[in-house]
Formats: sequence, C-alpha cells, structure tokens
Amino acid sequence: MKLLKSGHFGEIGNIVADSNLWYVNNHTKGKRADFAFVNPGNIRANFENAEITTQDVQSVVPFTTSTLIKTDLSKKQIINTLNWCAQSTEFQRVVPGVMQVSGMEYTIHPDLTVSDVHIMNEDGSIKYNLDDYNDDDMFTGVYDTFLATGCDGLKDLAKDCKNDSSVEIFDATREKALSEYVTQNNKLINYKNARIKFAHNDAIIKK
Repeated sequence: MKLLKSGHFGEIGNIVADSNLWYVNNHTKGKRADFAFVNPGNIRANFENAEITTQDVQSVVPFTTSTLIKTDLSKKQIINTLNWCAQSTEFQRVVPGVMQVSGMEYTIHPDLTVSDVHIMNEDGSIKYNLDDYNDDDMFTGVYDTFLATGCDGLKDLAKDCKNDSSVEIFDATREKALSEYVTQNNKLINYKNARIKFAHNDAIIKK
C-alpha cells in the first residue's frame, strides 16, 4: 500500500477514521455505530510502503492517551461540529481543522458552511440524509476521549464519559485501532473515495 501524500484531507485520514469505526463496531457490546469523527490534528504522517510496520502506525497516530468512545449525537450536534471544524480553517487557523469522517460524506461551501451531510452504508449508498431529520434526532458516532472534552470549540462533542449512560468506552487508542484494522483486512475498501466535497473550485481550505 502506498498512499498519496494528500495531507489530512485525503486517503490517510479516511483510513484512520475507518479504523476507528471498524474497531468499535467489531468490539461493541451494543448497537453498531453509524459514523466516526477524527480530529485531523492527531494524524501526523502517512503510509509510504506496501508493508506497514508497527513503527509506521505509531508515526501516523502517535498519541496513546486518548481512547475511543461510542455515543449518540443529535443531528444538530453533528452539523455544528462539522461547521465549526470547517470554519476553524479561516484566517490560517488549523485547530481543530476539517473533520475527517468514516461512514459519512459532506460538502463545504466557499463561505465554509457545511451542507449535504449524509451517513452512508458500507456499499457507498446513502443511509441517512440528515436534511430529512429533525435537529434532535439521534445518530451513533465514534470519536475519542480527547474530543469528548469539548476541546477547541467542539462543545457539541462534550461528554461525561464516566457518568453518561449513552457512552460506551473502549480500551483502545487510535493507534491500537489502526494497527488491528490494517493487519486484519487484506483489502481496505473505499479509502480512496472523497468524503469531504467542495461546492466550487474556489472553495479551497486555507492553510
């Protein structure tokens, strides 16, 4: 496997997000999650070789203090999160940056607002078009305990992981999830498909 050097918005971000969703859905004690959010700032490298080593995985996601959670989020919380992340790139801000996703696609407009948020089936078809739902309708997502602190303006992701009954905690970091994912899957499906779309050619995220 040799991935394009397309930065946090490209294939490596998709693989990290996919590994989080895959890990949780293979280890959950409850219902499967619909999607995963990944903070791009935690992705620090890319896979360069066909044979992926433990060191490669550690380079891509080096942070080991934050573990994965599965929890419910409302449509409003999901949209607010994606909007905040897109808008955080304005004026050369990069924290938290455009949110990487698995099981989801969305469009960013030139004014850095988000629309056409879809939760996807594994075959690439649309499972839920969020335009068809009310703000308080709930969907099940995966992210980590760092994001659950509501950091960097992401207050809609804040969760009391110890006392919130909707939260399932996993003894797995992104590093563990990614390592298990790439070693147990002979072929990684759909990681080349663009999930973050831009409404116009001039809708370029500033760096």
